[in-house]
Amino acid sequence: MADRTIVLATNKRHAVRGLTVVNPQEFSAYQEDNDDLTYIVDMSSYLDGATISSVTRTPTGVTVSNTSNTTTRITQRLKGFGYVDFKVTTSSGDIEEFRITIQPRAGSAFFLPNIASVPQNTAQLYNTVADVNGANIDSGIAWVRTAGYYAVGDGGGALYKRASSAPSHGAYITSNATTTYWELAEITPNVLQAGAKGDNSTNDAAAFQACINYLPNGGAVIVPALTYAISTALTANKGVLLSGDSRADVSSNTNGSTTAASPRIRWTGASGSTIFTISPASVGDVVWGGGAEGVEWDGAALAATAVHFDNCKYTLFDGKVRNTTTTAVKISSTSGSASNFSQHNIIRSLEYVWGVAAACENSNGLTIVGNGSTAPGTQHTCGVIFGLVYNGSLLSISETDNSRFDSVHAAVQSGGSGRAIDLLAGGAQDANHNFFQYVVGPVRQGSGLEGNTFLHYNSEGGGITQSSGSSVWDGKLHDYGTGNIYRSHAFALRDKICVPSGAIIGGASVTTGDFAAQWTGHILADAATRDCSVVLPTPYHLHNGVIEGVEVLVGSDGTSAGNYRVRLRCSTKTNATNLATPETDETQTVAAEAQYVAKTITFTFSSELAFTRNDHIWIRFTRIGADAADTNTDGMYVLGFRVLYRSTGPTTAGSGTYTIPNW
Repeated sequence: MADRTIVLATNKRHAVRGLTVVNPQEFSAYQEDNDDLTYIVDMSSYLDGATISSVTRTPTGVTVSNTSNTTTRITQRLKGFGYVDFKVTTSSGDIEEFRITIQPRAGSAFFLPNIASVPQNTAQLYNTVADVNGANIDSGIAWVRTAGYYAVGDGGGALYKRASSAPSHGAYITSNATTTYWELAEITPNVLQAGAKGDNSTNDAAAFQACINYLPNGGAVIVPALTYAISTALTANKGVLLSGDSRADVSSNTNGSTTAASPRIRWTGASGSTIFTISPASVGDVVWGGGAEGVEWDGAALAATAVHFDNCKYTLFDGKVRNTTTTAVKISSTSGSASNFSQHNIIRSLEYVWGVAAACENSNGLTIVGNGSTAPGTQHTCGVIFGLVYNGSLLSISETDNSRFDSVHAAVQSGGSGRAIDLLAGGAQDANHNFFQYVVGPVRQGSGLEGNTFLHYNSEGGGITQSSGSSVWDGKLHDYGTGNIYRSHAFALRDKICVPSGAIIGGASVTTGDFAAQWTGHILADAATRDCSVVLPTPYHLHNGVIEGVEVLVGSDGTSAGNYRVRLRCSTKTNATNLATPETDETQTVAAEAQYVAKTITFTFSSELAFTRNDHIWIRFTRIGADAADTNTDGMYVLGFRVLYRSTGPTTAGSGTYTIPNW
């Protein structure tokens, strides 16, 4: 059988029927059975200027004989079964590749089936980027990999592919005296692979921005658990997520430590800046996705804002922020339009600490706004927002509606005037119809706002204050000290308003008596016209709607059978001078009940009576005893009224559909 030559690139590990390249200067042979093979390692043309100084062997279970070691060629004859490791040491230079030839002994059945042509010179392994920078890499090499960026194992090791020119994103390295370019070739880059040091001193902004720019359509950038100094603002116009690979802190106070064992970005640039902004390249466009999670942000009493989501959708924040001068996190529609604006963004968790510097005293935790004129915001979802404020608000909302907040828990620094929530009016729209499930801390609601709901408000540390003209919010208050619960006002969709007999006034010649010798009511005698009436001042829980009818509860102490002839007049006019002619005047004949049995006479109005909020309700009930149709000879006891009311429901377009159940 002819000799077979296997060419192995020095930076890959290949198993070829018992041959493995371990690294650029090692290989292993493996005898599968008791056979006699000669391994020849030929490096005569591929030393790349190296000089071989020694060759060592570690036989295991085989006999090594007939060895011949020169500066260009190693011949090893192996007999037996097991591994033999060869290590070639150079006194200078690198070995570019091995050519390994296996020579079987005469008559051996050993052969290498169709795998003798492993690709040559496809990739090379280097310790660091500096090693790549200093190398002259053959044009046939398409890939290089580093074991670290500045040092082996520093987390910056990466795979790079050959590029024809310098990539515009900046995530590349060079070789061959800076004439050859190697572009980062990782699906999910981490900032150490782009040169970030994370030493809390070196400006790592270029490495962060290179990773952001490297992702053509957005994606995740891994931020390992180090502290990064950033002095140049980071921007993305696509959905890029800065993702911390861990987040933890141990501290003796609520401000947190300054040496957190977590990814931490500290601002070292000019005051008034925003550290990281996601914003569309063109006004009116919307960025989908991206955000920041698992990272602690430190504004260092210089940065105005840590993270800003400008006209984004489904963008995520989860992390901790401290020491900003304006707001920790901002969601806005600054680049929005009347038809495309910020919505459905997600704050999974925000821990905010205002800091200690005077420049941070008025800073907010989360600020949600529109663009100040035409573009509002809507339908954001926020999980847990908690932390310490001084004069600012943990949550400030303007120009935003229909957003949900699961938990907002603010502690106000002693001596400060801060709040948990500040709801503001004005701009593209008022901050209306937002839902808060759990709130602790002072709340302020601006003038003219409506529909903001607080499901569970704990009065610890503050209360709810409202500017003039602000609507009553719908929700529930818990008194932190006593445990008492207070609920706010709500309008009824349907109601029966009960009027007891004691509230009814008898007309002329109407007497009172005790029905069944117990229940006092007005007595409307037979053979005459007798009446009674009641006026209901505006019921507070009624809004716009209609009066469908009135129920009258009556009874008799007598045993006379026959019928009653009765009439009911009803009005909702607010001006008493117009009541001479009530809107509703209906008459009917009904059968009398047996002695001591109460009967309900229902007047269902043929034309429902309109009711507008702040209307009064006027009712007059009459027995027409002199009418021939009234054949009962006993007195009729009037025991109470019930007014049947139905609302027209919400009046604002877009409030949704609903069904008012029947009685």
